[in-house]
Amino acid sequence: MSNFSGELLPDGFTISGNLKEQENVYPFSLERKPASSENHTRPALRTLSAGGEELKALFNQDRDDVRLLMVVSPSCSICRDSARIVKKYVLDTIEDPRIRVYVVWEPIQPTDSQKLAAESTGFLDDPRATHFWGVNRFTGTSFKQAVGLTKFPAWDVFLVFGPGQQWSASPPNPDFFMHNLLGNDELPKDRHLNGEKLAEVVREQLARKAAAAPAAK
Repeated sequence: MSNFSGELLPDGFTISGNLKEQENVYPFSLERKPASSENHTRPALRTLSAGGEELKALFNQDRDDVRLLMVVSPSCSICRDSARIVKKYVLDTIEDPRIRVYVVWEPIQPTDSQKLAAESTGFLDDPRATHFWGVNRFTGTSFKQAVGLTKFPAWDVFLVFGPGQQWSASPPNPDFFMHNLLGNDELPKDRHLNGEKLAEVVREQLARKAAAAPAAK
């Protein structure tokens, strides 16, 4: 069972507190956007072909960057909250152009649709993020084994890839991953999504990239 306890902050728009899952406690927040910001333009949604060529090409094009790949359901409230967490703790706190985020919305639940996916892109609106609609669950299927799943394609997962990783005939193995599938016994409980931890991993990958860069002459 999940329990959230928090308090309204002085800004009047944010409730901040903790989300408790069994013995684990995670920082969490809920934000209400001012009415003036609700009509902003949502990020574009690109459609993936059956073999995911568009995602593969972008992943390899960005091989010198740190990449975060998300597979989420547009009608899942936890998935939408997960997108908010990634924006708040990773993209809003790390102003580094060497980060790329690929958000793949897939039809995991009967209520999922491309229209709903297009409406959901606003939960993670950053120029470093690219949103896809994957109608045949190509991405979740591709990374099923990488996260240790055997029964169904991966979803509500967050995969981090360091610089240099490329997608060839087989999908690359992530350098780190987290998930939000709380009741799945196949996934490690210590990898439940935590925004602060995910941001820490991304920073570590950026630091490795900087350390590996040749010194300027």
